[in-house]
Amino acid sequence: MLKRAGRPLSSIESFAKEFVPTAHDLTKSTDNLTLHTPSKNNTTESPDEVPTVSIHALDVLAEINAQKNPELAKQCLRQLAEKYDTMRKGYWEFRIERMGQQVVVES
Repeated sequence: MLKRAGRPLSSIESFAKEFVPTAHDLTKSTDNLTLHTPSKNNTTESPDEVPTVSIHALDVLAEINAQKNPELAKQCLRQLAEKYDTMRKGYWEFRIERMGQQVVVES
């Protein structure tokens, strides 16, 4: 829909950030954005408890950052592979490998 409307993917960045917990610092500006795993020493949270994250929102943020901040994009994809969407670990690792080789062509 965005392509048809002539809007860049980055136009939904703030919307996608709403579906990723603030514990990951994804609500800050993407210029100094870093992902943090929640501390295991936090007493209010079980060590096995994983915050609810929209894997689609994290994927969109990886796509948005692929050009302007590739390290953050790789970090988002690693989080998907290792923590939030382990069922498709191979796919996320494939995306990480292709991150530096990919050239985006928008029409």
